[in-house]
Amino acid sequence: MNHNEYEQVEQHNQILSRSDKTASLPQLKFRQEKKEIEPARTLLSGGMSEPRYEFYVLPDTSNTTQEEYYNTISMATGTINEMLGTTLLNQAQEASPYGSQVQFVAEAVSASLIEIKPRDPIEGMLVAQLVALHNQMMHYMKMATKSIIDGHIDLNINRFTRLNRCFLGTLDALTHQRKQGAHTIRVEHVNVNEGGKAMIGTFNANTTTFPKI
Repeated sequence: MNHNEYEQVEQHNQILSRSDKTASLPQLKFRQEKKEIEPARTLLSGGMSEPRYEFYVLPDTSNTTQEEYYNTISMATGTINEMLGTTLLNQAQEASPYGSQVQFVAEAVSASLIEIKPRDPIEGMLVAQLVALHNQMMHYMKMATKSIIDGHIDLNINRFTRLNRCFLGTLDALTHQRKQGAHTIRVEHVNVNEGGKAMIGTFNANTTTFPKI
């Protein structure tokens, strides 16, 4: 097997491995609620104003047990403490722009946390910040693309840029946190006796299929 064939096999294995992991990841579901914060009132023109509502979500555990729900929160936030895990999840959700689409945003935020897989409460806090920062960044970029006034465009791009600096700094902190305690073994020379076989490449514990060289 030549080098190109080896790379194709490795890429195929990574795709299969990721598909299996994604399919097995649990999900958090929510139901959207709203409460009236300002009733309809009569305008000077004689018409009626629209009432104002505040949108929020509640956990939807109709298809799961409470234990499974909290286990999923633990996976999303890196903590076994139910109160801390729920708080981190709520903070990431509430710090993300949502408007009236709070259920969609809440589920997307929780899915993002689960995908990144924080391993402890410190990583859980950093990951919650990353997700919220990303959502805020994209919100201001969206506002910039919809603005027609130059001053508004510049204002939103500047907000995006400042948040992006915070995002990259938080990402560095998460990377540093994850590198602590990691051990790397580098093998530069391998002797293969006659009739023997060797495998060349980078391998980890999740690799399931190895190419034979």
